[in-house]
Amino acid sequence: MRLHGLRLLPEETAWLRRAEELAQRADARGYPVLTDFLTPRERMIAEAVAADVGVFTAAWGGHEEAERQRLILQSWEGEPDAEAFEIDVLGVTVSDGAPLSHGAVLGSVLGLGVERRRVGDIAVLGPRAWMAVCRGTSDFVLGSLRRVGRREVALERLAPAKVGGVDGETWTWPKPRWEPSEVTVPSLRLDAVVAHACHWPRADAQRAVANGSVSVNHVPITAPDHEVQEGDLLSVRGFGRVRVEEVQGATRKARLRLRLGIIRSRG
Repeated sequence: MRLHGLRLLPEETAWLRRAEELAQRADARGYPVLTDFLTPRERMIAEAVAADVGVFTAAWGGHEEAERQRLILQSWEGEPDAEAFEIDVLGVTVSDGAPLSHGAVLGSVLGLGVERRRVGDIAVLGPRAWMAVCRGTSDFVLGSLRRVGRREVALERLAPAKVGGVDGETWTWPKPRWEPSEVTVPSLRLDAVVAHACHWPRADAQRAVANGSVSVNHVPITAPDHEVQEGDLLSVRGFGRVRVEEVQGATRKARLRLRLGIIRSRG
């Protein structure tokens, strides 16, 4: 099934129907409809559905480069202000100064019974973390989250102007730290790139692709021979993310040299 050039997977049918319902509600009732946090793929589908129905969309996730964003669907053209998206940013600080990890913060929040769709991006920098949360859920998290893993934490609701680290006199959301890496691969096949980026045996990379553990630009790809392109973002379950920053050309042995950026899931 295709939607505005998007090839939909069978498991995406339920979200497609939900997006159609939300778009039709915004069109029929004449007031904005606000979603929970959406993945980039969910947002792409919802925006395509909205275009079919004839309603307008706007997205925001709490900071300029947010991956997970809330979407407003409305029957008129116009850009809502940030407050309309009802997002709170919570600061998390470990009391003993030990470093946090994204997985530990998210796991602790979900352990409270909070649904994943109510939590947006999470950024971690040493003993501090920032997370975007749907308003209405943020009070519960503030009142309930006392530990991340085994460590005690303190929480605060941050004003939009005080999110992230100091850059001169401007407060900004911490940017992800991409670890530079250069590899040579026999081809741009997905399994080959995953194997060399993750330092896995080729057979392990093939299994990871075949069982749906690898996404390219937020779309699960199960074909090991899928060709990767410059600029692609690979998400590899159990490893992290790989960004193909540059295809630098061929070596003397006819292999391809790639410049990558890597963010590991843990560590």
